[in-house]
Amino acid sequence: MQASRDWAARLSEFHVPNSGEIERYYFRSLYFHEPAGSLVRDRDRRPGFHS
Repeated sequence: MQASRDWAARLSEFHVPNSGEIERYYFRSLYFHEPAGSLVRDRDRRPGFHS
């Protein structure tokens, strides 16, 4: 999905290390650490996947 690639590029613009887009079986994820050190995961919502 283009949105997670766009977020990865945006984080890189601000020199925030990130995982880049990671393909999971049912969704794509992006991981990065926020300034206080907590790991943040962002994922897309694909049709048919309910959390």
